[in-house]
Amino acid sequence: MNIFLFLQMCQKDINTHRQGYNAICSASQRIIEDCTGSLSEQAAMELDRVSRRWMMITNRVTSNQQQLELSLKDWQEYTSLTENLMVWLREKEKLLRAQSKAITVHEVERELDTMKVPHESVFVLSVVCLSVSFVALRDVEKLYHTFT
Repeated sequence: MNIFLFLQMCQKDINTHRQGYNAICSASQRIIEDCTGSLSEQAAMELDRVSRRWMMITNRVTSNQQQLELSLKDWQEYTSLTENLMVWLREKEKLLRAQSKAITVHEVERELDTMKVPHESVFVLSVVCLSVSFVALRDVEKLYHTFT
């Protein structure tokens, strides 16, 4: 099952049960206020236990959904960066394969200057693409293992 769809299903299920949870909280609160002794204490303990469990589930689903959305955003950024890099590489490849029309040494030097790109910029772009890819894949894999 798709993780994103699973999280949406969990969120929908939480929203469906929210009314029941609120009813349990109200009933428990009335018992705590109206009764005394062990019944009141027992209701308070159960309400606390149910509330902690409810908060844990809702927080976990929300957190996982946010993490997945961030991972998807990172993946889209990585895809965009790699597409831009590929376009740039294709343009440079065309320049390298194009037959020179230069006649003088000065014209050849000018053509070579237009082809030069600082190797640091290519390296930085490659490192950024790889690091974004690694983070996005790691987060998606972690989410996948959370639900399988």
